[in-house]
Amino acid sequence: MNRRAFTLIELMVVMGIITILVTLSLPNFERMINRSRETACLNNLRQIGTSVRLYVNDNDNTFPVIEMDPENNIYPEEVGAKPMLETLSEYGLTTANVRCPADVAGPNYFAAKGNSYQWLPRVDDENGLAPIGYRRDGTTRVMKPSRVSLACDYTPVHSGASHRVYADGHVR
Repeated sequence: MNRRAFTLIELMVVMGIITILVTLSLPNFERMINRSRETACLNNLRQIGTSVRLYVNDNDNTFPVIEMDPENNIYPEEVGAKPMLETLSEYGLTTANVRCPADVAGPNYFAAKGNSYQWLPRVDDENGLAPIGYRRDGTTRVMKPSRVSLACDYTPVHSGASHRVYADGHVR
């Protein structure tokens, strides 16, 4: 029986090939991880949008007044303004839905504020927050739900972009 072992040269060639393959595949792994974080974030925002639509249906077509930081109220005159999770939990929103994996891996607003997403109702291409639904002449201003952004990432953590959910439920 003739047994032949690997020579040192053969082992080094195999190790070199494996090293080259690992080096070539690392950027792909990083891209896959980032893409999976983006997908999870989009799903979270879609769930926030679904919860808001359910809330609106149960509350006479009125959007919730959500307070992002209870210690620093942006709606001090509003009674019943609560954080997003507390407001929408009975409509299926969970702690997992308000935690963006890219935020937790980066700036971590979730740890600081308990939410990776800020409630920021605004109409696209307008500077004002919380769009006013009435005009000065007393008539109602009609806004397309597809232009009204409700919530978004605190910072652009997805390859320099920030995801948003709109009043009609689409996510971008």
